[in-house]
Amino acid sequence: MNAVSSIFQPSITIWQRYLGVPRDPTLAMPLQAQVRDPLWFLARQWQLGEFAGNDAGSPIQASYGVRTRVLTQFVPKQGAAFPPSPPTATPAPQMPPAEPLAEQESATGSSMGMRFRFQLGCYFERWVSTLTPPPTSTPAQIISDVRQQYPITSDVLTIEDTPSTQLFGLVGGGKSTDGVKLLSDVQALLAGAANTVPASAASIPTAALTALVTHCRSVFDLPPADSSSWDPKWLQYSFSVESQVPGNSTANPPQPALPTITLDCTDFPGGYLDWYYFSLDAESGNLDQDPEQYYSFLPTHISFKGAPANTHWHFEDAQSDFGQLDVEKANLPAVLVSEFATIYGNDWFVVPVPMPIGSLASIDTVVVADTFGTRTLIRPTSAATPSGATWTMFTLTGANTGTDMVLLAPMLGIVDDGPDLETVDFLRDDVAALGWGVERTVPGPLDVGIDAFESFLVRISGQPAPPPALTPNTQVAYGLGSTVPDNWIPLVPTLDPLNPPMYLQRGVMTRETLSSTGSTEVLNIEPRGVILSPSPLIIADQAVSNAGLNVARYCRRARLMDGSVALWIARQTRPGVGPGSSGLLFDQVTTPPPT
Repeated sequence: MNAVSSIFQPSITIWQRYLGVPRDPTLAMPLQAQVRDPLWFLARQWQLGEFAGNDAGSPIQASYGVRTRVLTQFVPKQGAAFPPSPPTATPAPQMPPAEPLAEQESATGSSMGMRFRFQLGCYFERWVSTLTPPPTSTPAQIISDVRQQYPITSDVLTIEDTPSTQLFGLVGGGKSTDGVKLLSDVQALLAGAANTVPASAASIPTAALTALVTHCRSVFDLPPADSSSWDPKWLQYSFSVESQVPGNSTANPPQPALPTITLDCTDFPGGYLDWYYFSLDAESGNLDQDPEQYYSFLPTHISFKGAPANTHWHFEDAQSDFGQLDVEKANLPAVLVSEFATIYGNDWFVVPVPMPIGSLASIDTVVVADTFGTRTLIRPTSAATPSGATWTMFTLTGANTGTDMVLLAPMLGIVDDGPDLETVDFLRDDVAALGWGVERTVPGPLDVGIDAFESFLVRISGQPAPPPALTPNTQVAYGLGSTVPDNWIPLVPTLDPLNPPMYLQRGVMTRETLSSTGSTEVLNIEPRGVILSPSPLIIADQAVSNAGLNVARYCRRARLMDGSVALWIARQTRPGVGPGSSGLLFDQVTTPPPT
């Protein structure tokens, strides 16, 4: 046996694992989390600078006084306020959620197609059949008269003559009542405007008319016809809300009326409404004269993903890895958020403030008591800083004014949004020096959105353009301008001498088509949807930037706090798709095709 073989002899290594055997079958000892080396913990606290703290007490009680007032009235951009009269009761009734009131485009408007008209008419005829008719008429005679007065005519149909549209036309043509037209006259009749309603509508049993309106009010949102918050100039909603507290002369002592607080919302794009869309009116009051209520709560730690653990035997949530944050030194907010989360996250506490939905609140003072019996008075930052140098979060501000009021917006909870009924892209075309409202989706006759460009292809297949009038041996042809698809509606830049800023005004594109007799006729292309339909349509030049805008109409349905259901058609302004090119060219010289 040599030395080499002795070195490479195989060996077996065995590891013995020692496990502790608990002497106590209960979990009392492990749950105590006993420390065998407290000096190590003290050294770690000294290393992390925890001994430099001035106070180690934890808050155990927070007492504060809060002034609260609910919002009572909604004021649209045009039309009457809701409720129509100021509150007279004390306390004032609370205003309903603002989204249906602000967006409030009725789901039973004239823009609805044939399917909805047919459905509402069938409901009405069923109610007539179940009612006791007057002695002079039978249910069949009443239904026949209403069908003749409110027929479903062909004007609700469009050029999309699809098999489904034809089927609905065959079923409803002369065989059902136009429920939308009837509802419009019924509302005027019940409101006392009988001079605007056909005589046949007045002969309908009042019980059937009341059942029709009651059904629509229980399912659909029926706002006033002259009330609207949509601002077509800026393509967004504009409205305001008010909080009014009337006086009470019968109280002892008498209570005077409190100052009215007005909040303006001038740039609401639609959809989710929150407090940051509101600003304080310059002439609005405050909550200084409102009664103060006092509360006392136990502060609790704030919680968020990635927050430091409260116990040393827990690990932090791995869903938020603050160590992977790649921020620059100039991105100060991201650095502050990461520092707060990793170092000071467990030093902050939260205290609830009772507030009803759709109300204003103002907290004057907060007194915090800690575990050492020390009471600390916390005042608002506005009381400790000079005027004009206050920086706050979550409080309402306005033009040249600020306040310590916070707003819990009068918004809805869960809302069901339907598919888009209409979408329009507002964009700029630098080549043609125009703006365009491109209708991507337009309302169809069956109350669903259809592709606007496909409708254009259907039209030109049924109405071809006439051939150019050319003489024999023509070498070149001159065209004044090319054409664009029907869903491209021009927005012409216009300068108002009385108002120097430029604005965009809707124009009209013309087409030459062949009539049924073979003659050439000029066709004016009008917008198919509702968004571009106002005449004249004037849009501020600043509203349509190079990034563009997308405006959509869609149905929304929500259940309110009292259990009632609101259903309405809303609009929403979304980010655009950027600039575009329509391909519109002027002064074209081309080679004509051979004749």
